[in-house]
Amino acid sequence: MTSVAICVATYGRPEGLTRLLSSLQRQVFSHDGPEVRVVVVDNDAGRSAEAICHQRWSRADWKID
Repeated sequence: MTSVAICVATYGRPEGLTRLLSSLQRQVFSHDGPEVRVVVVDNDAGRSAEAICHQRWSRADWKID
């Protein structure tokens, strides 16, 4: 099976991250689509992206790290 990693670097952009994750969740693959993992690297010591990732990804089929 093919696998794909989508890597996102963010710092203090909650609205942009929310739009991006929403867009990714709308992607559709054929019946043999790749295994997808989304990796979000948050450079904010306050971990501002963490809650957004958990909220937006709670029902997703893909893994998020």
